Amino acid sequence: MGHLNWDALKKTQSTTSPPIVGMRFDESEPPHSKCEGCIAGKSKRRAYKSSASGSKSTKPIERIHSDLMGPMDPKSVVGGFEYACVFTCDYSRHIWVYLMREKSHTFRVFKKFKPLAKNLTGHKMKFFRSNRGGEFMSHEFTEYLEQEGIIHKTSAPQTPQQNGTAERMNQTILGGAHAMLHHAGMTLGFWSEAIHVAAHILNRLPRSGLDWKIPYELLFGRKPEVTHIRVFGCRAWAIDDKAKKWDPRSTPMVFVGYEIVSKAYWLWNPKTHKIIVSMNVKFDETVLPNKPSITPAPVITTTTPLYVPPHKHATTVDIPWLFVNEEKAKPSTASTSKGKQRAISPPSSSSSSSSSSSSDSESEDEQPIPPSKPTVPTPPPESPHISPKSPEQTLPSTPPNQGPSQALPDAPTKSHKSKRQPKQVEKYVAGTSGLGSAETEGDEAKQLERFERTYCQMVELYTSTSAPNEPKSYKDAKASADASKWISAMKEEINTLKK
Repeated sequence: MGHLNWDALKKTQSTTSPPIVGMRFDESEPPHSKCEGCIAGKSKRRAYKSSASGSKSTKPIERIHSDLMGPMDPKSVVGGFEYACVFTCDYSRHIWVYLMREKSHTFRVFKKFKPLAKNLTGHKMKFFRSNRGGEFMSHEFTEYLEQEGIIHKTSAPQTPQQNGTAERMNQTILGGAHAMLHHAGMTLGFWSEAIHVAAHILNRLPRSGLDWKIPYELLFGRKPEVTHIRVFGCRAWAIDDKAKKWDPRSTPMVFVGYEIVSKAYWLWNPKTHKIIVSMNVKFDETVLPNKPSITPAPVITTTTPLYVPPHKHATTVDIPWLFVNEEKAKPSTASTSKGKQRAISPPSSSSSSSSSSSSDSESEDEQPIPPSKPTVPTPPPESPHISPKSPEQTLPSTPPNQGPSQALPDAPTKSHKSKRQPKQVEKYVAGTSGLGSAETEGDEAKQLERFERTYCQMVELYTSTSAPNEPKSYKDAKASADASKWISAMKEEINTLKK
């Protein structure tokens, strides 16, 4: 049956439901032999139960739990530490943290802690619990505990839950240090200062495992003072006793911890990269110098465009004729309409030529008006101005009272003269009080070149038509027969220029 659980197999023969057909149990209930397949495939760790309440210490320092944290990456900024050894009192849950550069320094740290704990509480250490790490199982460590009469209790291999007090305390300290580093924006190299601050605060706060009593109070018999607690990583101004007369009296620093042996603070100087100890400090706990400023993301909102009502009356602007092309400004005698054209024919004459079309273009809605008086065509001027938009010149029709059609003069031919260039339109330049010319610097250069070319042509024309005996230079004029006259003329010209 696939090594099913015995209790599940019994349910198949339940009296409340029909039994499964083909399954029958023998008299053995349950089977007395062990199933090797079940043992090999279903084995699990035994559930660990904490020790009875009677095994808890009744005096401070009577039982100490210890564990190692590390190696840390990166090393601490100050001191280059990689490990931290934590000692926890079983009675009060008070903790002590020691920093180490190497794991082998654990025995050296323990030898410092033992006399300190005895001196603070007046009690002797009886039990020391740790894991089976090499730092706690060395020959010198074991021999020292035997000499001091301390019983060394260790956890079973690969069973850290037997040293649960030390393991949980390490997690609590690391969690608090991690939160402070990220809140203050400090680099991970300040983990050593952060765990010191976390341990300092945990010793002065009530714990649920102690029926909400305070570790510091249980260890020393008095309430702790917490008015000195500050925000980790905040701005701190330390008094500079070495400042000269006109130098600043304080230096901006960063708060990173508390001094253990005196009422003072640890301050990090970002300029010298050193930690100083000072009591004369001003704090600004609202400022975290190392925390990067977070720029809020722009809020994109959908706005409805404003409704602009249409104008009731069309607004017209009169443009001066100076700013319009000459052909558009002056009315032409004949122009073609873009719309449909209507020809005006005489009422009585049937032999009129096709030249009797209307002289003016009219719209489809307007009716053509015949001329009121007969007009006689006049010969065209010598140089008529033909609009570029009207290729043909239309003539008025023959009046109705006139006899047979007369011979009409030939229509004026198109002028072969070059068209006049339209005047440059002035354009408005934003930010100015007037109009700026639309001509560019290239156009000005072309005009100057054209003027210079014309001047040279006029000089050549003048010199070619002048007398052949006229001197070409000052030297020729001075050597000529009329030298006195030439010199007199030059002086007179110079005097005129001076005036």
